[in-house]
Amino acid sequence: MTTVLRNAAIGFLLPIGAILFVALLEGVMQNVAPEISDRPVGSTNLLTVIQGVAAAVLFFACGFVGPKWLKGPASVLWLLTPVAALYATAIIRSPYLYQWNPQSLGWNLFMHAPFLLPLIATLIGYAVFSLRSASARVF
Repeated sequence: MTTVLRNAAIGFLLPIGAILFVALLEGVMQNVAPEISDRPVGSTNLLTVIQGVAAAVLFFACGFVGPKWLKGPASVLWLLTPVAALYATAIIRSPYLYQWNPQSLGWNLFMHAPFLLPLIATLIGYAVFSLRSASARVF
């Protein structure tokens, strides 16, 4: 029971901390440097690009560092649960906004990126952690 509570606390605090840090970064960038955040990059603005990169790096770190602190075979599931819960909540609360449109792949990726990017980055971080720990056991 103690391991489950410990895993739940770590598994929820790491991703939620990363989400809050990215939101804080967005607020700081909008208030401190609005001319940088409004600069267009492709079809979006620079703030969106910075926010995506920050989210990817933070969630990669969650997937890489988190399993060291988690115990049990399903440690990556503890890290993916908060992001999946936010994704499910967003889809349930506004299904038409997140509806998949087969004619507009770019819009679909843009709308689902805040949820898919953390999931993929966490899985990549976990895979790197697993490969690194497996190679350390061999040598």
